[in-house]
Amino acid sequence: MDQEIYKKEYSIGQILSESWKRFTQNFQIILLVVLVVYIPINMILFFVPFDALLEQMGELQWFKAYIRIVQILEWLIGIIATMAIAYIVKQWIDGENVSFKEAIKKSLSRWFFAVWTNILLGIFLFLLTLLLVIPGVIYYVYWIFVIQVVVLHNKSWNDALDYSKNIVKGRWWKVLGYSLVFGTLMIIASLSIGLLEGIILGFLPENFVISIFEVLLDSFTDFLLSYFTVVSVIFFINFDSTKKSEVLD
Repeated sequence: MDQEIYKKEYSIGQILSESWKRFTQNFQIILLVVLVVYIPINMILFFVPFDALLEQMGELQWFKAYIRIVQILEWLIGIIATMAIAYIVKQWIDGENVSFKEAIKKSLSRWFFAVWTNILLGIFLFLLTLLLVIPGVIYYVYWIFVIQVVVLHNKSWNDALDYSKNIVKGRWWKVLGYSLVFGTLMIIASLSIGLLEGIILGFLPENFVISIFEVLLDSFTDFLLSYFTVVSVIFFINFDSTKKSEVLD
C-alpha cells in the first residue's frame, strides 16, 4: 500500500481526478456490471403502469410512488452494482485485476448483509429524525460509508455503522462538505444527461422498439452516472486509510 491514496488526505479535486482515472481504466467491466444490473431495473420500471397510476393518484402521489419504487429497486438490485464497482476499484488500486464474475460473486456474497444493514441504518435514522431533524443529519453523515464498509471490510450491522462513524469522526464537517459537492455534481450531471436523453427520445416515434431503446439508453445513463459510485469509493478508501494513519500516529 505505497500509493498516495493511502498516505495523504485528498482534496475534492484530487478525489474527482483519481475517480475519473479509475473509472476510465475499468471502463469495460464497470459498463458490463451496470448493464447487467440496471437493464432489469429499467425493464421493471418500463412495465410499471405509471400512466394509470397518474390518472388515479395525481401528480404528487404519482411522483412519490415512482421515487419509492426506484428506491426499493436500488436497495434490492442496484446495490449489487454499487458493491461490485467498489470491489473492482479497490482491487485495481491494489494492483489486482478482477473479472466480471469475481466482482459479481463478491457483491452477491455481501448482498444480504448490505440490504439488512441499510434497513437497520434507515430505522436508526428514522428514529433519530423523530427526535429532531439535526440528529438524523448528523448520523447520516457519520454512516455515509456503510455500504463500502460492508463490501470492502466484510462488516455488517452495528459493526459497519461504527466503522463508518470512526472514519468520519473528527472530520464531520469536511465529509459533509465533500458529500454536498459530489451530490450537487451528480444532480447536475443527471439533469443534463436526462435533458439530452429527453431531446433524443422526443424526435422518435412511440413504439415497442423505441421503448426498448429507451431502456438501453436509461441503462447507459446509469453507467455514466456510475462515475459517482467510483467517486464514493475513492472518497471512502482515502478517508479510511488516512484516518487509520492518524490513529496510529
